[in-house]
Amino acid sequence: QSKRNTARVVGEAKPRAWEEFGETMEQDFRMASRKFCHQLFARVTLVQSLESKLLGNRTNQ
Repeated sequence: QSKRNTARVVGEAKPRAWEEFGETMEQDFRMASRKFCHQLFARVTLVQSLESKLLGNRTNQ
């Protein structure tokens, strides 16, 4: 019974959440695009920084 209720609630919530997400993305496409690019750039920069530190540590050993 509990599993069924949980499955029902989740089943109802998922489409609603995706619909709200889609509406938000449509309303704020430019900002979302900038935010995505900014986050991507930050992650790439972080990875490059970590790689250079790790590789630098290897060459110094």
